[in-house]
Amino acid sequence: LAFLRAQPEVDPDKITLVGRNGIGVNALYAGLLDERVERVVLESPSGSHTEGPYYLGVLTVTNIPEVAWLMSDRLRIFGEVPVGIAEALRKGAPTDKVICKNLADGLK
Repeated sequence: LAFLRAQPEVDPDKITLVGRNGIGVNALYAGLLDERVERVVLESPSGSHTEGPYYLGVLTVTNIPEVAWLMSDRLRIFGEVPVGIAEALRKGAPTDKVICKNLADGLK
């Protein structure tokens, strides 16, 4: 992210991270840890760290559904939405805004 923001052609306030499956969860955490990321768009993310990606000790602190809920104002998901994430979003997050039909909708 620091490299991208240093590029003259990149608007540092308009960075969107896109990822697929378990590897896309890395984008989810990058967005969580850097509030300047405008949006994270995930295709069929893992439903839990028990499915990957595996971060040492992460399950003692959090899991993917909780992070998705924390990111719900800047998160879009399309494809297969794991039950745990959908349930976490129903607990106060705008599910209709987070879950979208495809990548193009997620980037709007």
